[in-house]
Parts: sequence; structure tokens; C-alpha cells
Amino acid sequence: MTTPPALEASGAPVWGHRAELRAAADRPKGDCSDFARRGPDGIAGGDNRLVNPTIRIPAPEEAEAVTRMLCELDRENSTMMLEPGERSEDPRLLQEWLSVLHPDHHCYLVVFDGLRALGFVHAERGPFRRSRHSAYVVIGLLEEARGSGWGRRLLEAVDRWATERGVARLELTVMTHNAAAIGLYRRCGYVEEGLRRHSLILDGTPVDEFAMAKLLTPDR
Repeated sequence: MTTPPALEASGAPVWGHRAELRAAADRPKGDCSDFARRGPDGIAGGDNRLVNPTIRIPAPEEAEAVTRMLCELDRENSTMMLEPGERSEDPRLLQEWLSVLHPDHHCYLVVFDGLRALGFVHAERGPFRRSRHSAYVVIGLLEEARGSGWGRRLLEAVDRWATERGVARLELTVMTHNAAAIGLYRRCGYVEEGLRRHSLILDGTPVDEFAMAKLLTPDR
């Protein structure tokens, strides 16, 4: 199987974390969940600064708008995995990946305001029997979409996707100085499980990350 091109926030490789392309013929009809069309709250959303914001699964033909958003995230947010200019700006790479995306293995949702993409969340399920109960989560929002609940809505949408598919554990990594993101994750039920020392290099300086996770089933 082929690994898709490059993505994400602190801790993940590219269009997905350890992502693999699945054959288009294996893709079931429909989307990863009905909530992606109506939004995780059942409504379009309520940010007064945006015209008509919605959360949905991007269609392959929307790859250009999503790629533009991801490149803009790289430029304005140093907590993303890729540095500015490191990501390919060719939307065909993402278009191919979206066209074969399997909703049982990936939850990929984007905040759109009209035709413009403003942020995303991606959860990738473990590929093996011993890890398929777990999914790795990456999230990113442009500056103009922050502070209005869209991060929470995206993470709640991932919770619903996971619950529908029997995924019992969601995990992520976050730079230890990223207080805003850590606060969001804690409010959404994630807890620190460990410290990844010098896991990244930011502007020539080693940076630590927290490993965080959320269990969707009670501890045994």
C-alpha cells in the first residue's frame, strides 16, 4: 500500500498519521458518518465572524481549498509538523487520497466557510488487530477560526465517529508550550500520559511534547 503525502500538526506525518491508501473498490457507499454533513451539533455552527461555517468531509474536488488551508496553517502556526514551504502545494496529492479515503479507517473533517477551508481534524485508526481499537488525532485551525468553539466541535465529531466504530481510545501529541491546545484537549477529556523529550526541533531548539489520550470506555 502507498503512504499519502505530507500533513499535519505536532506528532503526525502527512495527509494522515501512518496513513495507507485503501483501494477505491473497498470504499463503502456514503460518508464516515451522517454528522459530518449536518455538523457535530446538528446545525451549521454559530461564529458571527464567519458567514456560513459548516463541518463536513471534503470532496476530492475541494482538495485545492484544503491544500491552501494546510499551507496557510504551516505559515501562521509553528506548532504544525511541517515548516512553511515544506508541504507540496499540488492539490492532486490530496485529491487522490480523498478519493480513496475509507471512513472506517479515517475520520477527516474540515471546517468550511462557504468555499474556503478554515481548519481540519484527522483521526486515523490503528491498522492492526491489536491497535484497531485506537486512533491517532491531529487538528489544526486557522487563526480566524480559533476561539469560537470549532476545535471543540471537531473533537466532538471525532468522538462520535469513534463511538460508531468501536474505537475506544483516542490519542495525540502536543508541544508542551502550546497552552491553548493543551487546555482544549483537557476540556475535551484528554489526559497527559507521558513526556516525549526533545521529540521535535523548532527553530533549532529541541522541543518536548506531551502524549495525551482519551478513553471512550470506562477503565477496566
